[in-house]
Amino acid sequence: MQIQGEGRNQYAYVNDQKVALTNDTLRDAYRLHYSKEERQQLTDVEQELASIDIKIYQTKDAWETAKESADLVKAKAYVQANLLKFLA
Repeated sequence: MQIQGEGRNQYAYVNDQKVALTNDTLRDAYRLHYSKEERQQLTDVEQELASIDIKIYQTKDAWETAKESADLVKAKAYVQANLLKFLA
């Protein structure tokens, strides 16, 4: 992708034809057309990152649930031990 010239005199070659890029809309359309592959790659990477974020959240949630369960078991064992000490 090469835009040549400055201001209203900007142009680019598309399929070996010189195309005038006389306004912002045409320049933006040209950039979007020729950056399509890069934007698709960016979208793919962003999707992968979102997927990883979801997996991290799910893992943290499972860890917190397991930790709460372990804490409850520990508390129950503590209460039972103290009850046995009291009865002994």
